[in-house]
Amino acid sequence: MGSSGCRIRIYVEDLLAQGVENEGAKLETLKYRVVRPNQYYCGEIDVGINSTTKVEEDFVEENKGGD
Repeated sequence: MGSSGCRIRIYVEDLLAQGVENEGAKLETLKYRVVRPNQYYCGEIDVGINSTTKVEEDFVEENKGGD
């Protein structure tokens, strides 16, 4: 929490799930309003998120054997 007392919460669960399914996902930069719990407007923040799935080579090698 910064000195202004504003907090920001952005839910990304669906974006991350989509990223795992599709080996990546992107949320283009959007402007969000920041509002305190008492509905006092604090300002705005620009947020963009890029999720990329990374498979470790050790994991791939261990699972190549098949059934």
